[in-house]
Amino acid sequence: MNESRAAWDAQWLSIASTAWQFFSPGAGVSPTTGLVYASSGWHRFTDWDLAGYIQAILAAEKLGIISRNGTWGAEYRLNLVLEFLNSRALSSTNIPYQFYDSDTGGIPPDVGPQNGDGADEGRLLIALFHVREMHPELASSIESAIGRVNYTRLISQTVFAGDEYSRYFARGFQLWNYSVSSLPPAPKSVPKGYFVVPEPVVMSILENVSNNYMRELGASVYSAHYSMYNRTGLLVALGEGQYLPFDGQPTPYVYESIEIPNGSSYKIVTWAGATFSNAYPETFTKIALAFYAIYRTGYAQLLANNVTSTLATPSGFEDGFISNSGQVMPYISDNTNNLVMEAAEYAVATY
Repeated sequence: MNESRAAWDAQWLSIASTAWQFFSPGAGVSPTTGLVYASSGWHRFTDWDLAGYIQAILAAEKLGIISRNGTWGAEYRLNLVLEFLNSRALSSTNIPYQFYDSDTGGIPPDVGPQNGDGADEGRLLIALFHVREMHPELASSIESAIGRVNYTRLISQTVFAGDEYSRYFARGFQLWNYSVSSLPPAPKSVPKGYFVVPEPVVMSILENVSNNYMRELGASVYSAHYSMYNRTGLLVALGEGQYLPFDGQPTPYVYESIEIPNGSSYKIVTWAGATFSNAYPETFTKIALAFYAIYRTGYAQLLANNVTSTLATPSGFEDGFISNSGQVMPYISDNTNNLVMEAAEYAVATY
């Protein structure tokens, strides 16, 4: 192994070790059930969260941060997840609920039994496919958990709009041989003037479920960020997550999209559909490090150096900072740290 490879691996192992602190029992994982917390202060999760946690476990095992066996090793953690999936409450039509309580595995009484959606379930199916690849001894438990859910009905109720999210989570159903006939075919080339949320694009690449179109879209999204930086001087890595209080909303959850291919504009839209005007985008740790893992350019390295030097804590990485002011988003979430784990594993595996 040459020195540059050793330095690259050491850098990413350090990054992953910081992110993995979030998944310590009692921090970001329930010591009772082994289920993930969306954050240390919110002991709830969706199947999107659960999928990210599974991917983080697999990444930690591949990187040697945790062992395959032993208490709180990979198989121990995965078995706790599968025990939950094989026993959890489902709707009367065998659809998973949107939220579960991390400490009990039940339905949170303050949220109630809201049906889940295709995006969350598609991502979970991607994660379970990877578990079966890496841990074939768990195949029967995985297939049992999948068999409990009426995915055919769920697919029929899901809108596959042809956007980057639909193209990502549809892969989960396709990996398990479910037909997604309503998904529009991918364009022959990446459209111009199109606004893209980077998150599902980089996830499809990191999780090895991308096709040529998604890889081309990823390159275009990264190029748009670099163009925006050259034009404005702002360190930008747009994504989705909690935003600082803005426009009368105390802790809005936002989806940030960038115009491709030139990065000439961006949009910040809350989960409820409200658009934030005159707001600078948040630079997300997870997207910055995903860019560095995938593209390994000077700008991506600048992003990575910035977030690792300012947003690392003993409990994992903070979500990000506001691009113009540098004001930190002091929130440590599973979605940030599981994607950082995926980026680290991808970076080492594809050097």
